[in-house]
Amino acid sequence: MYTIWYFWSRSFLVSYTALLIAATSPMAPCMPCLPGNWTCTWFAIVLSDYLQGILGLHVLELDLVDCLASWPAFPSFPNGSPNRLGEGWFPIDWIDLSQSIGKGWFPIDGDRGWEGAQLRRKGHRRVSVAWCTRVLCATPVRLFARRMRRGRNVGAHLSPGREAKRARTKEGDMVLSSPPPNHGQVPRDELVRLLAQAARAIGCEDAAKELERHQGVVMEDEDVALLRQAVVGADWDEAERLVDRLSTGTHARRAHLALRMQEFAELLQDDRADEAVLCLRERVSKMRPSRPPLYETNGVAKTRTQTNGKGTRLQEDDVVAEASTDEGFDVKLRAMASCVALARRKEELLDALCRARVLAAGVDASRDDQRRETLVRVQRALPRGTMLPDRRLETLLCDARRFAIDRCTYHNVEESEVSLLEEHVCRKEDVLPTRQVAVLEAHRDEVWHVQFSHDGTKLASASKDGSACVWHLERDACPPRAVLAHRLEGHVLPLSYVSWSPDDRWLVTAANDGRVKLWRAEDGECVRTMQDQTEQVTSCAWMPDGSAFVSGGVDKRTCMWDLHGQIICKWEGNRVSDLCTVQPRGRGASLVRACTDKQVLVYDFETQKERAIHECEGVSSLCASKDGRHLLVHLPSSKIHLWDLSQPTMPTQPCREFVAETSKSGRYVIRPCFGGVNDLFVVSGSEDSQIYLWNRSNGVQLDVLPGHAGTVNAVHWNPTDPYLFASASDDHTVRLWGLPARPDWDVVSWPDG
Repeated sequence: MYTIWYFWSRSFLVSYTALLIAATSPMAPCMPCLPGNWTCTWFAIVLSDYLQGILGLHVLELDLVDCLASWPAFPSFPNGSPNRLGEGWFPIDWIDLSQSIGKGWFPIDGDRGWEGAQLRRKGHRRVSVAWCTRVLCATPVRLFARRMRRGRNVGAHLSPGREAKRARTKEGDMVLSSPPPNHGQVPRDELVRLLAQAARAIGCEDAAKELERHQGVVMEDEDVALLRQAVVGADWDEAERLVDRLSTGTHARRAHLALRMQEFAELLQDDRADEAVLCLRERVSKMRPSRPPLYETNGVAKTRTQTNGKGTRLQEDDVVAEASTDEGFDVKLRAMASCVALARRKEELLDALCRARVLAAGVDASRDDQRRETLVRVQRALPRGTMLPDRRLETLLCDARRFAIDRCTYHNVEESEVSLLEEHVCRKEDVLPTRQVAVLEAHRDEVWHVQFSHDGTKLASASKDGSACVWHLERDACPPRAVLAHRLEGHVLPLSYVSWSPDDRWLVTAANDGRVKLWRAEDGECVRTMQDQTEQVTSCAWMPDGSAFVSGGVDKRTCMWDLHGQIICKWEGNRVSDLCTVQPRGRGASLVRACTDKQVLVYDFETQKERAIHECEGVSSLCASKDGRHLLVHLPSSKIHLWDLSQPTMPTQPCREFVAETSKSGRYVIRPCFGGVNDLFVVSGSEDSQIYLWNRSNGVQLDVLPGHAGTVNAVHWNPTDPYLFASASDDHTVRLWGLPARPDWDVVSWPDG
C-alpha cells in the first residue's frame, strides 16, 4: 500500500486512524493530478482536520519536510540545489499565496534534521498544515483557512501585520517601523515613559535615552526638567514662567499658587517678613480663582465637577482644592497672613505654617524635602501626564503587590517576601495557626483574660481563682518551651484583666474587688495597690508612652493613674465594659471606652474633645489594631463590628461585620483581637467552646477551631510571631495555637500551691 509518513500530533490515536482510513480509501486512485502517496497524505490531512472539527482536538501539525520526503525530483532548482531531505527548494508560483507572503522560492531549513526542518522565508515563519495543503493541492482548503482565522493552528501568527518589522537607517540605527501588538491596557507611550523613568532612577541614563530614541517617545518635556531645577533652586519666577509654557488656565493658576506658597514659607523662615508680605500681596492675592461656570438643574444653579468621564471625581491636591473657591481662597489668605506675626518665633512659625497647610511637608522636614513636596503639588496641579510622579513605576508595582496581597485569602507573610515575578498565593497550612501546640494548666478556675508581652516572649493570664500567671516562652528551644515564671496573687476576688506596659517592665491587674495592682514583671512583686472604684474594675490599659495607665469599671468611673498610684484625671458618667488607648501615626493619643449604653466614646487627649460611635446594642468588649486606625467591637449578640477611626469624623456605620454562624448569643464577655501580619486576621472565642478566624479585608470565615471544653473568653495574637496566638477558656486552661508543621511545645508547670 502507500507509505505512511511521520506526523507530529497531540492525539496520536486520531491521527493514526485518519492515516489508516486514507491509506485504504478507494478515493486514492481517483486523484491523478498528484502522485499516489501525496494523494494519501493530502486526504489524511483533510480528514484529520475534519475529525478535529468534530472532536474539538488539535489533531495534526505538519512541517513541509513531512510532505517533501518522497517528492519526485523537480526539473529545475535554483542554483542547482540538490533535492535532498531538508535542503531543497520548492516552487510555489503555481499557487496563490499573495495575500500572506507573495510569490517566490522558499528555502527549507535543514539545520535541525527530520523533525525540525521547517519551510522558511526571510521572515523566519513557520509553515502550517494549511500551507502544506495549498502546496499539495492547487485548490485552497477552506477548513484550514477557518482554522487560521480562529487562531487554532501554529501558522496563525504568520501574518506580516502581526510581526514587528525592523529596518536599519542610513546611520545603521535600529528603528521600530511598526509597534508590537499591545496585549494589555497600558498605552505604549506611557509604558515607555515609565520604563525610562525607572531606568534613570537606578542610574541607567544611557539605557533610558536609547529607549526613548528607539521608541520615539520622550519621558518628559524639556521644560519639565527645567521646572524641576527651578523649584529645587528656589527660582520661583523662572518656575512660574515654565508653568505657563506647560499649561494655561486653572491648571497654571493652581501650580502658581503651590509655588508661591512655598516661596512665602521660605521667606518667613529666613526672617524676611517684609518680602513675605509683598509676596502675599503682589503675587498670591492675584491668584483668586475665577468663578466656575454654572448650569441649571430643575431651576437650581450648580457648578460642574471635574470628572474622568465615568462620573468619578478626579483626585486633586487637598491644598489646591480648598483654595479653589472664593471662600476657600479667602480662608487661605487669612491663614497665611496670620503666620507673618510669628516670623521671629521659629517653633511657633513652623507649627503655624503646617496648620495653615502652607508647608507641603512636616515641621521636621528639611528645606529640600519641602521643595520636593512642592513639586508634588505642582505635578498634581498640571494637566495629567505633564509631569511624572517620582518613582511612578515603583509605586505602581507596590500597588500591584498590595493588590495581590488583598486577593490572597490566607496572606500571612511580610510584604517584602511577596514576589512580583509570580502569582502570590499562601497555603492555609503554611501560614495559618490552626493546631494546638501547647496546653498551659496552672489555674484552678476559669481563665478570663490572656495577653502577650509586646516583645512576644512572655504571656500573662488572669483567672477567676484570683491569680495571674506569667509564662516565659522559649521559642528558640527545640522543642519550644513554655515555663511558668510567676504566679501573681493578692486580689481577694476574681481577676478580670491583665495588661503589659509598653516596655514590658510592669503588669497591671484589675479585679472584681475594685482594686488595681501594679506588678514588677521581672520578679512578680506587687509595687502599688490602687483603689478608687467601689465596684468591679472591668479593664485597664496603658498610655502609649508608658507614663500612666487607665482603669474603668461598672461604677461609672474611669481613672488615670501614674506609676506612684496618684490619680491624674477622672471621667464619670458611663459604665465601662472595656477600654483601650490608641495613637495613630502623626496624631495624639486617644482613650477609647466601650459603654453599656450602646456607644463607644473616643476621647482625644490633645484636643480634650470626646466623640462617640453609636452601636445597635450594648458593647461587651473592644480591641484596637496596632496602628490605631481600626477598632473591633464585640456585641452580646456575638457579632463583631470593624470601625475605622482614621476618618476626620466618627463613622456612622461599621466598615465590616463578622458573624460566627454556629456561635451562641452571649451572656459572657468575649474578647476578640486582630492577628497576623499587619493585623489581617480577626480571631474570636465563643460560648460554644470554639475559636473563629476571619479575613479582615473581605470578611471570609477561614476556619473554626475546636479544642476547648468551655467558653473561650479571650484570645490574643503574639505581636512578634504571626504564627502563634493564645486562647483562655472556662476549662481552666490557656492554649497556644501554631502552624501544623511546627513541633509541639514542651510545657513545664509549677505544682499547684
